[in-house]
Amino acid sequence: MKENPAPLPRPPNKDILKHEMLRKIEGHLFSMKKDLTKAGELSPEEVEDKIVEERKHLHQMLEEHPNRDILQMTKQPVGRPDSRTAVARPSEQKWQRRDEGHLARLNQQKHMSKVKDALKISDSHKFGEAFDLDLQDRKREMAEQEKKLREEEARKQRKKEKRERQMEEYKNQ
Repeated sequence: MKENPAPLPRPPNKDILKHEMLRKIEGHLFSMKKDLTKAGELSPEEVEDKIVEERKHLHQMLEEHPNRDILQMTKQPVGRPDSRTAVARPSEQKWQRRDEGHLARLNQQKHMSKVKDALKISDSHKFGEAFDLDLQDRKREMAEQEKKLREEEARKQRKKEKRERQMEEYKNQ
């Protein structure tokens, strides 16, 4: 059988994903600082204290849930929408930053995991095995041998039970 010409998808780079999330957190904190300053209800020191507290909280959440979007989990406003991360219709072109590909790969991995679970595909499944006729023949032969062994064991067990019943009947006579 020929090797699969399609390369396996590369896993997302965890460092890039973490950096991207830290960048989003800092953007959120900047927006929060701007909003608090604009409201004028707090002194500059209180605003800084709130920002430091929020930063600690978000960083702690990021450590606990490294593969989740922390800002969506907390359902906090992120400021004005960024056109680069806006959800686009499939028919529309989406401009993508170079490091957003890692986030897309992570989302694709999660999606494929859900599909595999829905279709009950085992983790031991190998891509392209169904088309390898030699492998299928070997698997079929192994299954037949296992079936013959099970049948032989069952036959021996029945024979043994029959002998035991005969012995019991003989003793009872």
